[in-house]
Amino acid sequence: MAADLRLVKTSCVPDRQREAEQASEVAPDPHAFQDSIDFDSAMALAATDPVAFDAWRQELIEGAIQSFPEKQRQLRGLQFRIDMTCLRSPVALKRVLSVSELMWDAFIQLQQELDELVDRLQQRRTLTPSLTASR
Repeated sequence: MAADLRLVKTSCVPDRQREAEQASEVAPDPHAFQDSIDFDSAMALAATDPVAFDAWRQELIEGAIQSFPEKQRQLRGLQFRIDMTCLRSPVALKRVLSVSELMWDAFIQLQQELDELVDRLQQRRTLTPSLTASR
């Protein structure tokens, strides 16, 4: 029924307006989906209809990924890693802990790379005065 209403609605909309709506659906506002999340409603949906909850969750994830066209490949790769991590455990708490571990591993790697960059910059600064003094 909803698809039928959508079809009727779109057939009445002028072409330029329809194209603008379709473009906005392809690239939604990166932060628009955050305002639509109600934790209590999500919990109730997960408890009463896990299939519908999962479909809703997938829509949110897809919307977030599409919000960043230049990063879609990386985001899809990250989501794949998260999905595969979650598939390994049937226990919800274990899934949460495993995804948290993924996050911390990435954070630690980023911190190490930042430390290396700072070390290189400090080495350059200590080498630069000696190079200019020798001229």
